[in-house]
Amino acid sequence: MISKDRIMAELNLLPEQFSLEDFIERLIFLEKLEERICESETELVVDEELVKKEIEEWFK
Repeated sequence: MISKDRIMAELNLLPEQFSLEDFIERLIFLEKLEERICESETELVVDEELVKKEIEEWFK
């Protein structure tokens, strides 16, 4: 979830004229980025080496 403060900060960075579509895309990107950062901080990610080993097992 993205905070109102974060939305306002992003809004203040935009020029006077901007596309609503561009702003929405930016907000979606920021929300996804924050989600991934949270996942990595709470160790909800899989180690790259483990993924490589699992893929190797699939193709044996």
